[in-house]
Amino acid sequence: MIKGISRQIVEVTDTTNPYFERVFFIVRQQCKEASPSLLDAEAHRLVNTATGYTGLKRARRLRSLRRLGLFLIGAGMGALTVHLLMMLA
Repeated sequence: MIKGISRQIVEVTDTTNPYFERVFFIVRQQCKEASPSLLDAEAHRLVNTATGYTGLKRARRLRSLRRLGLFLIGAGMGALTVHLLMMLA
């Protein structure tokens, strides 16, 4: 654990993640009296359960689906408009 001027920081260097070399956790003020081994164990648990960029992939997928949905709605409305105009003519 690293102690700064006004904050405590836990540094994890063995991340076992291909994207990140090290991770820094800033300890909450109300938890700074916890034992260093407990903080270290919790930091390692969080790092080991983290799974890369799944949130980014999910956000991109949802954005693509929204765009596709809007395109299909627009195309359907355009086709309906053309059909109605052809019936009136």
